[in-house]
Amino acid sequence: METQSANNYSYDASGNLIDDNAEQLIIDWNIKGKVTKVKDNSATISKIISFEYDANNNRVKKKANITMTTYYVYADKGTLLATYSRQECTPNTVYLDEHTIYGSKRLGVRNYPGVGQSNRVSLSIVEVPNDQILYKREIFAKHYELCGHHIYEKQMQLLEGLII
Repeated sequence: METQSANNYSYDASGNLIDDNAEQLIIDWNIKGKVTKVKDNSATISKIISFEYDANNNRVKKKANITMTTYYVYADKGTLLATYSRQECTPNTVYLDEHTIYGSKRLGVRNYPGVGQSNRVSLSIVEVPNDQILYKREIFAKHYELCGHHIYEKQMQLLEGLII
């Protein structure tokens, strides 16, 4: 184990770690005790990861170095349903990364291939009012739409949607 200086760590008034000198990390927190930004100054070019949360304190967005954005989609009670990602070099393409499988309780997580894989599950764009973009994916014989963070069931097709 490495030895560290006595003043290696700094904390805010709430006891949250805000500075790690040895790792060259700076961490910002929101008023609810959630990390909003991590800046890593250890490389030649600083790396920044930022996080956004909804009113229920669920993480809804993670942005890494302005190149990759991850979106988190929840059910009404805060249960994580799926994560999606978008690379800034292809802003109109959103990929399903993983979704949680439920029966009467959580059964597991279905992961999809990583960045650069040709068989990733992509979502197509559907136009919606108010200049929002809705991404969808069709499977099976039901139709679901995700608008904001509420799911509305319709008949015929299953539609997973993500509004950005």
